Amino acid sequence: MTATHEQTAGCTWPAGCRNKVGLQPAAAAGGALRCSWHDPDRRGAQLEARKRSGGQPPVTVKDEDLPVQEINSLEDAKALARWLPIAIATGRLGGREAQAAVGALREYRMALADAGVMQELERLVADARRDAAELADLRRRVAAARERGVEV
Repeated sequence: MTATHEQTAGCTWPAGCRNKVGLQPAAAAGGALRCSWHDPDRRGAQLEARKRSGGQPPVTVKDEDLPVQEINSLEDAKALARWLPIAIATGRLGGREAQAAVGALREYRMALADAGVMQELERLVADARRDAAELADLRRRVAAARERGVEV
């Protein structure tokens, strides 16, 4: 059984550990909750995973731990961006995962900016069309007035 964040403050390693993810009762510690790094029975698997990942331990964040479930707006992206440094500092998110998230947020921001530029361009084109129609109407009126002999 893995402990949830609500069940514990973190790994019970005597020297101190802030990890709150993947805690399980460790037989070697009399059933005290330990993270995979401080549980001797799981340490070998942790070291192997670290070697496969290029030196950084893999970190998984549960969906319910994220500040948003989807990024549908700039506010959602900002909420995730505010959460990232805290998650890194508390060990809930590894460096690689954080870099990937920052890259995804950057892409979202650029796509949003591009969409804003396109909306502005569409507005300018609509304004130009409206102004062109107004100018054409004005020219028509001036020509009609001149035909009637009105000085314009």
